[in-house]
Amino acid sequence: MNDIRTQYLIERAIDGNLTSEEQQELQDLKTLYPELERQISAEVNLANLMQRQAPSSFGPDFQAKVMDQIAREAESRPVLFDADFTDRLWNLFPKVGLPSLGTACVFMFANASAAAAEIPIIDALFGLPSEQLQMFSIF
Repeated sequence: MNDIRTQYLIERAIDGNLTSEEQQELQDLKTLYPELERQISAEVNLANLMQRQAPSSFGPDFQAKVMDQIAREAESRPVLFDADFTDRLWNLFPKVGLPSLGTACVFMFANASAAAAEIPIIDALFGLPSEQLQMFSIF
């Protein structure tokens, strides 16, 4: 048994944070899957071993040092998103958006002028049969 819900229940059991409903659900799973009891006990033993090792591995102010280092690194990095982003994006539109729109209009009218007279104008503008364009219709 190795699904996400079961792993979630096991982790909460190790931390001692199971609600009464979750305890009952885990107990039901243990009844259905006897090997689950061995998995839980192995993970509890591993968690206990790690908790016993953690204090001797790190100094008392380890967490504070790490958080200070993260803060210093964050201050020295450039800002990835600033308030001027929308202004720069808006200023980019005339340089990219308008030429793209103009190019699209040129191609549409080139298609229309090259099409034969018996083809409906909407087919000629987009280069597609009108049946395919009907899915985009709002009427």
